Amino acid sequence: MRHFTAYDDLVGAQEFTLSTTASGVDFSEIAQMFYAGDAVYTVRSTTGVLTRSPFTAGTLSGPSQAVSGPGIDDVWWKAPVLFAGPTQP
Repeated sequence: MRHFTAYDDLVGAQEFTLSTTASGVDFSEIAQMFYAGDAVYTVRSTTGVLTRSPFTAGTLSGPSQAVSGPGIDDVWWKAPVLFAGPTQP
C-alpha cells in the first residue's frame, strides 16, 4: 500500500505492508480499497460490491458490511481506478 493525494496526484514513496488476515476480509477478492473516516472500504472483484469495515487503532476492528452494489442499489463499484472525493454537505 502507498499513500495517494488526490490534490496533486502524488503517490507516496514509502510502501506499507498490509496484513493478509483480518476480521471478515478476504484480500484475495479485493479489487480496490480506500480509507475514509473511521472505516476501510473495499470492492469485491467478483461481485462489484462495496463493503465497509470499521478501522480502529490501526486495525480492522469489526465485521464487514455491504453498503452498496448490484443487489443493493444497482451500483457496480469495480473500476480500473477508484478514489473517494470530498463528501457533500
